[in-house]
Amino acid sequence: MVTVVDVTPCCGFAVVQAVSAVTASERAIDQRTARERRAREGRPAHESIATALSLGRSVPARRGRRDGDASRGLPAVRSSFERHLPTVALTRVVLVAIVDLTRTAAGLAGAVGELPFDLQFDAPNSHAGVRGVSMGVTVEGHWHIESNFENVNPVGRFIGLYDDSQVLLCNEAHLTPDYALRHADLSGSIGGEELMARIAPVDAPAHGPMVLGVDGQIDRKVITLLAAVHTGRTARAQITGAVDGRQVNLVATRSGVAGTYDAPAPLLPLLVMALAYFI
Repeated sequence: MVTVVDVTPCCGFAVVQAVSAVTASERAIDQRTARERRAREGRPAHESIATALSLGRSVPARRGRRDGDASRGLPAVRSSFERHLPTVALTRVVLVAIVDLTRTAAGLAGAVGELPFDLQFDAPNSHAGVRGVSMGVTVEGHWHIESNFENVNPVGRFIGLYDDSQVLLCNEAHLTPDYALRHADLSGSIGGEELMARIAPVDAPAHGPMVLGVDGQIDRKVITLLAAVHTGRTARAQITGAVDGRQVNLVATRSGVAGTYDAPAPLLPLLVMALAYFI
């Protein structure tokens, strides 16, 4: 589920100062009462709140209305400093989305949070294509991949659209004489966001999964991912890591893809198709 909190900023000092303050006479009474209380408790006449807290003393509540006290009919109490602070706008907060995709005859369908996902695609080959919707955004395009027959440096290119923005990707693979991957360099743009990444094998146990590391940037956000491919009867592929500190955890099996996703939306179709390729 995706929850969005979007608070529009208030307008300037006038809104901040619109809340009434206590009158000067009420403040004088409050100050005199506070001095008398400190005298009875043996405290200095002008002890600060910080000093009181450092000495383990309780700090009496200020008179007046704070948040949630409107029903008491009391005026708001703000210092002169607080009354002249501009209202700070809250930034948009998007919680981690739950990914729940089921394999179909043509691709994968389901939801990412509350947003629809329905992609039809072929496993990457010399002319693979993709079309559909990812998180409510239209996606389409096709790959053109050079043959690796007697070619240890094949190049693949993807041309398409993401939300009506052009997608141009180039993947330069570098293979060993035995056609194992040395590394691959991916570059281009998706939905107006520049993408650069290097994919390379990571040392793993001899009888364990194949592990690939993905390091790069999308729109200047750092990508640090690991992809692990388990073969055999329990075949599955998993991508874990973070993009700009936001977590990615996707697991693909023969029945679909599940996990959590908090990274840039344009990157999701590429990751999902990569997972589907291995299973």
